[in-house]
Order: sequence, then C-alpha cells, then structure tokens
Amino acid sequence: MLLVVDAISGAGAMPLETSAWGIDATVVGSQKALALPPGLAFLSLSARAVARIEASRSPRFYFDLRRERKAQQGGESAYTPGISHMVALRAALEYVESLGGVDALVRNARTLAAMTRAAAAALGLPLVAPRDHGDALTALLPPPGIESGAIVKSLKSEFASTVAGGQGRLKGRIFRIAHLGYYDATEMLGLLATLEIVLRRLGHGFEAGKGVAAAEAEYLRMTAETKAPGTSA
Repeated sequence: MLLVVDAISGAGAMPLETSAWGIDATVVGSQKALALPPGLAFLSLSARAVARIEASRSPRFYFDLRRERKAQQGGESAYTPGISHMVALRAALEYVESLGGVDALVRNARTLAAMTRAAAAALGLPLVAPRDHGDALTALLPPPGIESGAIVKSLKSEFASTVAGGQGRLKGRIFRIAHLGYYDATEMLGLLATLEIVLRRLGHGFEAGKGVAAAEAEYLRMTAETKAPGTSA
C-alpha cells in the first residue's frame, strides 16, 4: 500500500516531513503557500512509489510519470511547460529563501493562525474546528443572528478585505481567514481591526479593541523565543 498525501493547502503552512512520515507521494499546488497563480502542480515520490510507477503497465499518454522523470533527469520537461509560471515560481522560491526557507513560512502561518484564534475567542466567534484545526486558515462561526455572508460582504465593500465564505453544506454559515503565503502580522492585525468594526455595525456587542489586543498578546507570546534581545519586532 502506498501513502499519498494531498498537501495542496498544507505545504508551507504546516510541518511536512515526507521521509520521516513514510509518505510515498505528495501533491502540492502553486496557488496556496507559494502565492502563485493556479496552474502548476508539484509531486514528490518515494523510492517505493517510483518502483510502482516503473512496474505499472496501465496505458497513459500526457500523465506519464515515467516519461516525465526521464525528461527531468536531463533538466527538461516531457512537454512544453508554462514558461511564465516557471519564471514566477523561481521568484517565489527566491523570496521564500530570503525569509529563511520553508520553515520560516510555516512559522509565520502558525503565528498568524494563533493570533486569529486568540482574537476569535476574545470576540466570541466559535471555531468551526475547535480541536483539530490547521494553520493554513481559520474557519469561524458568526455570532448568533448575524449571517456570515454579511461579514464577508462588508469587509470587501468597505475595507477591500477578502475573506472566504463556506462551501457545500457550510455555505452561508461560516467565514474563513487565510494565513497562507506572504501575509504578515501587520496585515492580520489590520484585518482583525476591520472585522471588529464590521461586527459592531452588524450588532455584535463586545469591548472595542478586545480582539486586536488578544491578537497582539498572542503575537508577542509566539515571537518571544525567536526575537533576540535588543532586536526590533
């Protein structure tokens, strides 16, 4: 049995140890933590997965991993690649490296997620997943009597802040705040401040600034160990 992991949203936002965890195939997309346009997919393979691919006799043409592996060993692709996507990918990877590598990207997402969860608790916004939540995004339930769609629309129309609604059976019932890629603490604090304004206008009662204060405290706690004495935050 081969272990295949969909890490399209998780890679770059959560720890991912393909070898240590015995993952045979990992799939990643360009449009999440790398903040590129959709259109590129990445696939890592273990030795077991490669052996299975080489032994397979299933018919294939475009999605031929044997042909692609052979081409890449010579520094080429099996088919014409999206050149503009590849150029953008190189720039994105160079930027990630300047941040300190993928571990820094993961730490950033973890910090932003912790800030958002702290603010949500202070504002009385329940987490959709109170225990098994990830750091790629935070999914929240709106206060009683307030539709999540009203929150999403108000943030967009007044502050040009984009948060996502729910999908499927959760459509219109939740809203989601992303932490992937290059969002930073300044952007998150700004979003949380505008969220407070929107919630107050929609009739949710709470002490002004309570959510932002909770997020600030969480940021200070999360970064205390990574900031050397005498350095600026």
